[in-house]
Amino acid sequence: GEAEVSTGAGSVRIGAIDGAATIRGSTGETWIGAVSGGLEVRAPCGRITVDRAEQAVAARTGYGDVRLGEVMRGSINAQTGHGKVEVGVREGVAAWLDLQTHFGTVLNELEAAGPPQPGEDTVEVRARSSFGDITVRRS
Repeated sequence: GEAEVSTGAGSVRIGAIDGAATIRGSTGETWIGAVSGGLEVRAPCGRITVDRAEQAVAARTGYGDVRLGEVMRGSINAQTGHGKVEVGVREGVAAWLDLQTHFGTVLNELEAAGPPQPGEDTVEVRARSSFGDITVRRS
C-alpha cells in the first residue's frame, strides 16, 4: 500500500511500496527498492537511492547523492546541493532532459532518437546539482 514516513535522524530502508509514498527525513540514507506509485523524498542531509520507480519521482537533498536506478514514466525531479545525481532511464522509454550543474559535469549516455510514438512511455528528467556531476544513462 501507500506509505508516509518521517524521521528526525537515521536511515530509511523500504524494500517495496505498492502505491505512492512520501518520505521525509533530516539526516541519514534513504533507500527504496521499488515503488509503483508517485514518490516524494526530501532530506536536508543524506544519500537518496531508489532502485526502481514506475511513476513520477521528486527526490531532493541538500547534501548527498541522488541515485534513481531505473525510472519508467512521468516527471522525474532529482536535486542535490552537494553531491552527484544519477538517473537510469528504462530501455525503450523516450526521455526529455533538463540537466544543470554549477560545479561539475553533465554526462548524457542516452542515444538521440525521434519523438515517441503515441501511447509509448516517456519520462521528463530534471536534475540539478550545485556541486557535483549529473549522469543520465539507460538502466
